[in-house]
Amino acid sequence: MDVMGRRQSIALAIIMAGLVTGCIQNRTKVWPAAEEFGRSFNIRRGELGLPKIEDDWIAHDLDSTGAVWMDGSHRLSRKDAHHFAKEVTIDHGRLIAEEDSYNKFNNDSVSSRLIYLYSFGSKTWDCKLITHYYRAFPPSVSEQLDLAEADSVLNSWGLSRN
Repeated sequence: MDVMGRRQSIALAIIMAGLVTGCIQNRTKVWPAAEEFGRSFNIRRGELGLPKIEDDWIAHDLDSTGAVWMDGSHRLSRKDAHHFAKEVTIDHGRLIAEEDSYNKFNNDSVSSRLIYLYSFGSKTWDCKLITHYYRAFPPSVSEQLDLAEADSVLNSWGLSRN
């Protein structure tokens, strides 16, 4: 390799190191807000009747607007009823909303997802049951539920919200 080629390689390595460092620094800048409303917020969630972040879950998709918490084993292929994920929405360091999804595989042709959305500003719940029918049209049917109805569905699956 000639001197010019070596200089270009060194320059390219310096540029790449700067880009990687910048990406890492950007990730750490948004982590504190997401961590503040992570597991350490579970005590407050319990007081509010919100589902907690499971002990074995990890945060995915961290950015300045929030995070999605889930465990790798809680994938769509899982057939028992389970708490699938929690999405935390943050705006300028303030907690805006949390969405919890529960999945249940009913049989070879039907599966269900129950979604709880809690808005911290209005202190209101928006609940929805989505039933997916394989090889049917329409493939999914969505039904709005009040909190008591959603809790009843979840209880019939052998689970509870908190």
